[in-house]
Amino acid sequence: MDKQVKVKKDGLNHFVTGVFKACGVDEESSQMAANVLCYADENGFDTHGVTNLERIYVARLLDGRVNPSAEQTVVAESVATAVIDANHGLGLSAGVRAMELAIEKAKKAGIGCVVVRNSSHFGSAGYYTGQALQAG
Repeated sequence: MDKQVKVKKDGLNHFVTGVFKACGVDEESSQMAANVLCYADENGFDTHGVTNLERIYVARLLDGRVNPSAEQTVVAESVATAVIDANHGLGLSAGVRAMELAIEKAKKAGIGCVVVRNSSHFGSAGYYTGQALQAG
C-alpha cells in the first residue's frame, strides 16, 4: 500500500526548482519547469506531475539527452507565427516561452501560433492553455 504524503504547494515548488537548478538549469527555466509540474499535481494530473521529476527530467538532464543550458531561440517568425528551437533543452520551459510568444502575437495579430522543435517532454498541456486563458 502506497503511503500518501501531503506537502505545501510552495514547499514543493521550491524543492522542484532546486532540483532543476542542481542539474544545471538556470533559475528562470527551473522555476518555469517547477510551475508546470506542480500545476499538474495540483490539478489531479499526477501522470504529468512531480512523479516524473527523477524518472524523466533528472535522468535525461544527467545522461545528456536534455541540455540543461540550452538556449531556446526563435528561428523563424512572422506577425502571427514563430518557430522556437529548444536546442534539446527542457520542454517544460520551452512550452512556457512558446505560449508567452503566442499570446504576444495574438494581441497584435488576432492569432498567435508558435511551435517548438528539438525539445523534450513538456508536461501537462493544460498549463499552457491556462496561460492563454489568464492573458484573455
